[in-house]
Amino acid sequence: MPSQKNINTLIEIKDKLNKSKSVAFTDYMGLNVKQISDLRKKVKESGAEFKVLKNTLLRLGLKELGWQVEEGIVDQGLNGPTAVLFSYEDEIAALKALYDFSKENELPKLKFGFLDKNLLTQERIENLAQLPTKEVLQAKLVSNLSSPIYGLVYTLKGNLTKLVLVLNQIKSKQKS
Repeated sequence: MPSQKNINTLIEIKDKLNKSKSVAFTDYMGLNVKQISDLRKKVKESGAEFKVLKNTLLRLGLKELGWQVEEGIVDQGLNGPTAVLFSYEDEIAALKALYDFSKENELPKLKFGFLDKNLLTQERIENLAQLPTKEVLQAKLVSNLSSPIYGLVYTLKGNLTKLVLVLNQIKSKQKS
């Protein structure tokens, strides 16, 4: 019979998984307390939470929610010490913060994750984390969309400028 503490933790895990836009499972072994606090602070700034949880409860929570679980990856990933990154706001920003922290400190090690309930391998998480931020991508899109419009404006303006120059030359010839 499961303890009330484990039942409450399982409910909490399922709630966090449901609220999350992306989730990353990591091996935090080797991080000291200061590093874990620094990591928690960094991911909190990006609207996420980094929490150490039991593998058995995580596995059970994923199965009960019906998330796409490939037994090999999840079973292999949910061995040893596991901490989970729950991203509540921006799907990629928290992954980027975690990835940047892990590059600096060589820990925690990514295991696997989920994006909109779809399983992500370690390589896919790293690829997503290396994307530019949402704001940068939006700025690039606006720039690419507005570029042809500016070209058209300058082309039309050039024709008007030439017309004004021709009219000024005609005017100056009539005065002479």
